[in-house]
Amino acid sequence: MANTMQGHNQLYHQRNASKSTQSGYNRQSQRILYAPVSASVPRYCFENDKYWYIIECQLEDGRHWELSRYYQNFYDFQIALLQEFPQEADSERGNRILPYMPGPVTYVTDAISNGRRESLDDY
Repeated sequence: MANTMQGHNQLYHQRNASKSTQSGYNRQSQRILYAPVSASVPRYCFENDKYWYIIECQLEDGRHWELSRYYQNFYDFQIALLQEFPQEADSERGNRILPYMPGPVTYVTDAISNGRRESLDDY
């Protein structure tokens, strides 16, 4: 991901630092991972000639996270899901469970980005 996105993500992500143990090696502290209970894609931004999308997520413990991703990240994830779950992706027999996602295009406009944002929010 571009340096711009990495700097932006650092503003929103929290990480636990490793803790040293008495035996002298570093070990990641154990923590409870909470599942997301809701997520939305309320907006997108344009920076460095690329559109990226903001995902707001609420965890089951009540905390809120804000993530940012390029459309290509969502599309790559969709392709991985289709490959991992071929039965759920089967549209020929009418049994498709996974929603459709339009592929990348060469030229992206605000109208395309807003349509993508709406589709991602529904997804």
